[in-house]
Amino acid sequence: MGLLRETNDGTSIGPIPLPRRRGRTRMRIRTTRMRGNPRLMRTMAGIANGGPEVLQRVDVDIPSPGPDEVLVRLGCAGINFMDIHTRQGKYKSSRTYPVRLPCTLGMEGAGEIAGLGSNVHALEVGDRVAT
Repeated sequence: MGLLRETNDGTSIGPIPLPRRRGRTRMRIRTTRMRGNPRLMRTMAGIANGGPEVLQRVDVDIPSPGPDEVLVRLGCAGINFMDIHTRQGKYKSSRTYPVRLPCTLGMEGAGEIAGLGSNVHALEVGDRVAT
């Protein structure tokens, strides 16, 4: 598995093999540190229901994982239609997917495990994960 390589004329010659780690393909993640406080992360939050104008960039404390949770340092995050419907308020009265405002959007992502809860034993810090 690898990435497709393009020539100067736009044709692809792929795939380019990527370096391996513990038998898995390595994903390169670029991260940026926030200046001033390394314990903050940037999020896109819906502060009210509505259109794209209700989104704001919000700096929040990096959470600690609960006993059965992992903390993931995201390299990529995606916004999908579930996030759009959440922003529009379609889940306001949902019993299966209750959302309170303000909420952080981004139901899918890929990155590395940065912290483990006390009951998590099958994963390690540094493992790559995706949703």
